[in-house]
Amino acid sequence: MRIWRALTVPFHMASMMFVIISAVLLALVAPHGLLAALPMLMLISWLFTYGFAMLEHVAHGEADAPVFSHELLHLLAIRPWIQALVCAAGYVLVHYYLDEPASSIVTVLACLILPAWVGLLGIADHLYQAFNPLALWRMLRGMGLYYLAVLALVSVAALIFVLVDALQLWLSVRFALMEVCILACYSVIGAAIFARRLEVGFAARTSPERKEEQETQQRDKERQRAIDEIYEAVNARQYVRATGRLEALLATIDAAHIRADAQTIAAAAVLWRNDPGTAAVLQTLVSWLIAKSHPAEALDVARSALARLPKFALATEPATLALAEAARSMGQPRFAFKVLDNFAQLNPTMPLSARAQALRAECAP
Repeated sequence: MRIWRALTVPFHMASMMFVIISAVLLALVAPHGLLAALPMLMLISWLFTYGFAMLEHVAHGEADAPVFSHELLHLLAIRPWIQALVCAAGYVLVHYYLDEPASSIVTVLACLILPAWVGLLGIADHLYQAFNPLALWRMLRGMGLYYLAVLALVSVAALIFVLVDALQLWLSVRFALMEVCILACYSVIGAAIFARRLEVGFAARTSPERKEEQETQQRDKERQRAIDEIYEAVNARQYVRATGRLEALLATIDAAHIRADAQTIAAAAVLWRNDPGTAAVLQTLVSWLIAKSHPAEALDVARSALARLPKFALATEPATLALAEAARSMGQPRFAFKVLDNFAQLNPTMPLSARAQALRAECAP
């Protein structure tokens, strides 16, 4: 998610439902003074709990707002209280224990670091990690220039918060606008973490790399399942069924995975103890690679096949000739001769074409 789009997350339906309900409740209880202390404490606690939920939700790559569930209604949710205690401790330190100019310097530094610390607190697996200076430094350094954008957007939200508080609006409307400003700050921090997830060391649930990893795992499972089915057919001496299942598997392979998948299939096939079945599978694989214009991969598989079956040959002369020509063009004339010679010995009643004979004679040792 682009960091500026994080500003729209508080306006999603789930977030707006929470904002409207909590703002109305705050407006109802706020005028009652001390009697309203506990209800207001609960509502404010839920607001910041939802803020941390939004931060984590956006940091994981989600584009919408999290649903406010009963799990977020816990009054003792720890992250908002830790944030409140740290901010209160900072206030006491600055106003009662430090003199000028130290108090001003500490205040400025604290305001600059606070968004990064809140982000660290929001994504930390263990809360003690939020108090690790090295983890905080990694967060600051990892965000890079994005952190300047975070500071700018948080500053704008804080300014709007102050201006709204001074406006003569209905109390519920003021509370709603102020809550949106607070939630926008959490959303922006989460978006910055997602954008710089690799640099800050955060594993997002829905990141492109996680999606690619899951797709790779799924591909590997499906490929292994197909190889197992091919092996079962080979073991049952049903070679036509085995090559048919292999062709079905090959039809699903895209160009980016041809080399890796071909190597995996060949590595499995050469371990099987059924020579005719192994030969049939490797013949199909090499012929498919040639048809797909991947001569280097075809040569690799053919080399593995010849190491396992010294008399290995392809089933057709066009495929054999294409493989031999690829071997000669890559400076492997002995291999080209072996490919053609094996085909000629496997098919003694099928004379080689003039082109194949000429290539065989040219590459003869």
